[in-house]
Amino acid sequence: MRTKFFAVVFALTMSSVTLTSCLGSFALTNNVLEWNRGVTDNKFVNQVVFWALNVIPVYSATVFIDAVILNLIEFWTGDNPLAMGDTKLIEGENGTFLAKVIENGYQITSECGEVLTLVNHNNVWSYSLNGAEKVELVKICGDVATVFMPNGEEMQVELSVTGILALQQSLEIANDIAMN
Repeated sequence: MRTKFFAVVFALTMSSVTLTSCLGSFALTNNVLEWNRGVTDNKFVNQVVFWALNVIPVYSATVFIDAVILNLIEFWTGDNPLAMGDTKLIEGENGTFLAKVIENGYQITSECGEVLTLVNHNNVWSYSLNGAEKVELVKICGDVATVFMPNGEEMQVELSVTGILALQQSLEIANDIAMN
């Protein structure tokens, strides 16, 4: 009986790895790891807690759940149920921003309180600034993207290195024209 159980677990694990072709975000395991890092301010105590969580086997269970269940959900839906609501502080050359994962997209808040919302609906990415009307950015169909330019024109771009470089050049030219 025990051998059959391990055979089923092994088969599920292998099928999850081979059928998804995706590593996933491993949100559950990363959440446990982040919690472990913040248990105390003492890195030695945190290490002992880490060892204990491996012996119990908390980390083994979270990796298994991530790989077999959550990764499949993430692969087929595009969203990891545990990644929803994750918030990260991002420090860039233009300031500090708070980025939050929301349903079908992201919400980015600047230091001065401006909120940029990026949403994907039916393979069309759009944005909204401070709750204003949504503006379409790009529509992806297979290997081709339709980019909606600021001047109202649409540009078809092949999703390849060459296509992306062509888009980048077009946007730089449009930006230079707008700045003059």
